[in-house]
Order: sequence, then structure tokens, then C-alpha cells
Amino acid sequence: MERKIEIVSMDLIKPLSPTPNHLRCFKFSVLDQMAPPMPVQSYGGESFSSDEQTRLFLLKKSLSVTLARFYTFAGRIKDHSIECNDNGVPFYEAFAHYNYQFEDVFRKPDIDKLTARDSTDDYVIPDFVAAAESLPPPIPHVSPKSMRSEMIKILFDEQRVAKLFAFDASTIASLKAKAVSDSVQVPTRVEVVSAAIWKCAMVASGNERRSSRLAHNVNIRKRLVPPLPNHCVGNVVTPATACKGENDGSDLPTLVTCIRKTLSELSSKYMDYKKNRDEAILAIPYDTAELFAAIFRGEIDLHISSLCGYQFYVDFGWGKPSWVSRIQDFGTNA
Repeated sequence: MERKIEIVSMDLIKPLSPTPNHLRCFKFSVLDQMAPPMPVQSYGGESFSSDEQTRLFLLKKSLSVTLARFYTFAGRIKDHSIECNDNGVPFYEAFAHYNYQFEDVFRKPDIDKLTARDSTDDYVIPDFVAAAESLPPPIPHVSPKSMRSEMIKILFDEQRVAKLFAFDASTIASLKAKAVSDSVQVPTRVEVVSAAIWKCAMVASGNERRSSRLAHNVNIRKRLVPPLPNHCVGNVVTPATACKGENDGSDLPTLVTCIRKTLSELSSKYMDYKKNRDEAILAIPYDTAELFAAIFRGEIDLHISSLCGYQFYVDFGWGKPSWVSRIQDFGTNA
């Protein structure tokens, strides 16, 4: 699918209200420090004609209001923290040239329902403090830039092809039925979809009968004891690696059992988080470092992240999103 993006203009959007002085410095946790940079973009609208300039204005206003609540994103990174100085974020107006009609992809927004709405009853205020206070501080002698650059080399050092596969509700229900076993009687949608993709990857590579490893990025907010709120902001994730041995089958029930086992072991690690806090949280960066080393050695066949259960979705006036994803670099042919 050939496409071309033409940038028309760029404005720097600042928060609607200034960040209070006591929130001006946001300190990274060690997980934030180790996280590789992942660009986040939000798309909205079609080309803006004269009457649609109102929508453009409202989108900018909406972003400004949002930045007042997500104040760290309007700041600038400095060493192991963010200066929440309200410098703002870039807002690009661009034209996307596709080989099909743009309106076939995006519906026109309802101007009366844009996120510029004044109602405050339908949003959750993000918590920027909980994760930073509960997780360890950054490692002073480690440069975040050098650490991230090494991770980028591991993750993005090859030319990649991106493809989208959609699993509808009936397909997922069918997979769940096929994946039931004595070990896992009620598999989750994430487990069965991950297992199905894992199996296909092994078949495609011709290595269905050898040992294989699947890495999952797991949200541990609710796995900590006491748990962190769902709306706390930060990289509160840790890797969990499922292993299939050479003598294990590659059928869905077996693969789902492998995934459930590693997730259960991960949960038990944080059961006594309050009692053995230092031991538990210091294991997180160690596990992350081990994962990237294993990826570099070619020992991980698949690395999966799930956004199921996360609650920060953006409504630009089109209603509840039907598709939420991390930003990916799709090449010229997708």
C-alpha cells in the first residue's frame, strides 16, 4: 500500500494552564529509564476545508486541555527526570496521499462531541506519582541515552515488514474452545491469540518441533501487592518468557498452558512485594536486561505486547476507538 505524507504546518501546543511548581520535576523510575523510546502519534480528520478549520481549532484546544492533565508530556527530558516546563508538543497538519479514498478509512467526526468538550465526568485524571514512588529510582551512573540506543539496535536493527491480522469475536471464541485443557480451563483472549500467533510463527519457520520461547510484556500494576492504580502513568511492565520444550507439542492447549504457567510464576514473584519490596522490584530491570540479551542472541522467537485492559483511549469526536495500537513504522508496502 503506497502512501505519502505531506506536512503542511506545525504548531507547538502548550498546556492550557501552567503546571504547579511542586510538580515541575518528574523523576524517572528505573523502568522508565530502561524503556526504549516509542513514538506515540494520534491521527484525526480528513483534509480541513474552510468550515473544517473549526475542527482543527478544536483539536488543538483539546490537546491543550489534555496536556494540562498529562503535564509531563509537555516538558523536556533532562538526565534522569523530566522538566515539566510547559514547552509544549508539536501538532502537525498533514495530507496523506493514499491509493484509496481517505474517507473510506476515517469517518467525519461529530463536531459537537470532540474531546474539546467541557464535561469532566467522563475522564480519569492520570496519576504520575504512584509508579515513581513505588518503583526504584533510576541508576545514576547509567546513561539513559546509551541504554536506549543499545535497545534500539536490538529491536530495530533489521528491515522489517509489518502486517495486520484481525481476530473477530467469533474467531477468538473458537480459539478459546480449542485451547481448553485440564491445566487451563478458561483461557483468556490474550493467551489464545498469542498462542495462535506463536504456533503460526513456528510453522512458518519450520521449527515446530524444536524448543521455542515467547516473550510477553506484562502490565504489573495489579500484580503488585499492594496494587498500583490502573491510571498510574509509567513503564510499569516487565517481561515474562514462556518456554516450549523440544518434547512438548505445539498445539493450542499446550502453548496456552506454557503461557499461563509463566504468567502465574510472574504473579507469585510480586505476591510479597510489600514485604520483599527491594528484591522484587530490582528483579524487574534484571529480567528486562535478560530479555534483550536473549533477543540479541536470537533465542526469542516472538515478542508480544498487549494493550488489553489499558484505559487511556483518545476520543477525537469519532466515538470510542475500534482500534488502538502502538505506533509502528509500516514501510511503503504493507
